[in-house]
Amino acid sequence: MMAESDGDLVRLAKFGDRRAFSTLVDRHWEPLRRWLCLLSGHATSADDVTQDAFLQAWSSLHQLADTERFRSWLYRIARNLLFDRQRDARGRQQKELADVADTGTDPLSDVLEREGNEQLQAALQRLPSHYREVYLLWTRDDWPYHQIAEVLEISEETARWRVCVARQLLVKELKAYLST
Repeated sequence: MMAESDGDLVRLAKFGDRRAFSTLVDRHWEPLRRWLCLLSGHATSADDVTQDAFLQAWSSLHQLADTERFRSWLYRIARNLLFDRQRDARGRQQKELADVADTGTDPLSDVLEREGNEQLQAALQRLPSHYREVYLLWTRDDWPYHQIAEVLEISEETARWRVCVARQLLVKELKAYLST
């Protein structure tokens, strides 16, 4: 398939074109899974929610009126599924998967980079979820504020404000680490 827009692929998928929907899955799977993983802190949970989000999107595709908003709609589905799962799983602890270390040539740099990533991940997990989710979309996936606002069902100004606050909180959390 050519590099068609999401809207074109959604229109085809609405008529039962599974290859078109498969292209959408290929295009959005990894960014969505990565965002969910960073939101939840659990790779296995992110994998499950990503799969469930695409299944729900496929079965509800007929409800999507504006085909150009597929990505925002998909992320909103995934966010709701993640929150439902977290509410249902209160009290159950999931094991975290270890990050794969970057293969660098300087062991000291590798250790410092790994420690920095661990500090950042820990600080991100301590952020309230409404700051964490907007910050991750903005930084990791480079989403514009208007699309972030659409996914989270907030105003664009609120999205901007939450990114700003998240950045301030992260700087405060990492101040000791950054000054060394």
